[in-house]
Amino acid sequence: MTRKQLTVPFKAVGPFERHQNGAGLVEKGTREVFRNPRMVVRHGSAVLSSGVEVDDFTSFERGSAVTVILYCRRTERVVLTRKIKTAAGHAFYQFPAGGLTLGQDPVTQAIAECWEEANLRVTREQLVSLDSIGIRPENARDEEHLFFAEVDDLTNVHANDQKEGLVTEGVPLLQIFILAMTQHFEATSAAALWRAMPHIAKSTGSLAAYVRLAATMGADRVLNH
Repeated sequence: MTRKQLTVPFKAVGPFERHQNGAGLVEKGTREVFRNPRMVVRHGSAVLSSGVEVDDFTSFERGSAVTVILYCRRTERVVLTRKIKTAAGHAFYQFPAGGLTLGQDPVTQAIAECWEEANLRVTREQLVSLDSIGIRPENARDEEHLFFAEVDDLTNVHANDQKEGLVTEGVPLLQIFILAMTQHFEATSAAALWRAMPHIAKSTGSLAAYVRLAATMGADRVLNH
C-alpha cells in the first residue's frame, strides 16, 4: 500500500534548503561533539522553521528504530511484549521493536526483532511497510519504521533475548484495542496499530465492532480503577 506524501508546510530558509522531519530545521555551522554507534550529537548555529537563526543549538542524530505488528489471522491474535522499564515498576506494553545503529537497514532489523522478541521467523516478503514516523522534537532526526506481517501460528511465541526481561505472547485482538484505548501503549506502538488496521481488517472484516466494544470496556476500566 502506497501512501501519498504530505507537503511540508515550511519554506526553505535562504540557501540552507535541507529540511529534517518536516520541521524546516536547517543546521548552518554545527560541529560534532559526541558519537557512538547509535547517536551523533552536534552543536552550533541553525535556522529554525520560524526563520529565526540561533547560535546555541544542539541536534541529536540517533539511530532510528523499528516496530512490527505480527498478526495471526486464524486465531485473531497479535504478538505483544511486556516490559518493566520504569523506576516505579510500571508495566510497559509494545509490539516487537528495537533500535538501529546508524545506517542500518530497517527491514533487516525488523526481521531480527521478530526472532529475538517473539521466536518467529519472518521473511522480507512477509513484511509490509507501514511507512515511518518522526515523533521526537525538532532537534532530532531519527525515525520510527513501522511494519506489519501475517504469521500462521503463535503457539511457540516467546522472547529469545532474555536480557531485557521480556514477556511475549499472542494477545486477542480485542484486548489489544482495549490496551490502546486506555493508553497502555507508548506512541510508536499506538501509531503502528492504527496504521495496521486496514491490513488486519482484510482478514477479519470490519473492525468497527471491536473498536466500539474496546472503547466501552476501556472506559469502564478507567472509571472503575
